[in-house]
Amino acid sequence: MVITTQKILNSALKKLGILGMGETPTAEMSQDAKLALNLMLASWSIRNVAILVTAKDALTLSPQQVSYTIGPVGADFTSARPKKVLLASLEDENQIYTHVDVIGEDQYILYGDRDIVTGRPNRIFYEATMPNGTFYLYYIPDRQYVLHLSSVKAFLEIPALDAEFDLDEAYLEPIIYGLAVRMAPDFGMVASPDIKEAASNLFDTLLNYAAQDMTVFLDITVRRPRASTIYVIE
Repeated sequence: MVITTQKILNSALKKLGILGMGETPTAEMSQDAKLALNLMLASWSIRNVAILVTAKDALTLSPQQVSYTIGPVGADFTSARPKKVLLASLEDENQIYTHVDVIGEDQYILYGDRDIVTGRPNRIFYEATMPNGTFYLYYIPDRQYVLHLSSVKAFLEIPALDAEFDLDEAYLEPIIYGLAVRMAPDFGMVASPDIKEAASNLFDTLLNYAAQDMTVFLDITVRRPRASTIYVIE
């Protein structure tokens, strides 16, 4: 289901009766609700419920630049850091789109001319480094292109309220009801018993759903072993 963070916030505010039909929240209300949402999702992640969404980015590439960073901290492209790139395509100045293969590091390093050959990029290797991800192109862009990416991101890291993403519908109601309960005190309210019960039941259902349909993307850094091999998950 394609949705925005703002629509989710509005739905939770309506559950509490803060917003009426057709009303929109103030910028301050939205930011307060977004903070409550982030805190809730962070607490959910401790219980192994990580909300992953599919988001799209349109990134303008520069001629002769082979690698780019994407993320929240001083990156070439400011956006939520992808955990995994699913699909990619390239758009030229004539609005002609071509497919770009998403390849792994093993294949990318086999291209001995990867730092030399220029042309229309047709392959991309993405590395989910921290705090910003890094992607590498093959070939090096010979002119300006727009790279369109479809990637998996953590909902918790989506910064823009109006950014569209694809969310599994099974997560939508638990988020809305849970958020209504979570943010009620911030607005000087108490969620009704019906909303609290619905939030609890929906979260229990979500726990079972997440356990049965779990796709985990881990950023793993392997450091030099001492007495034994240590895998540090960051």
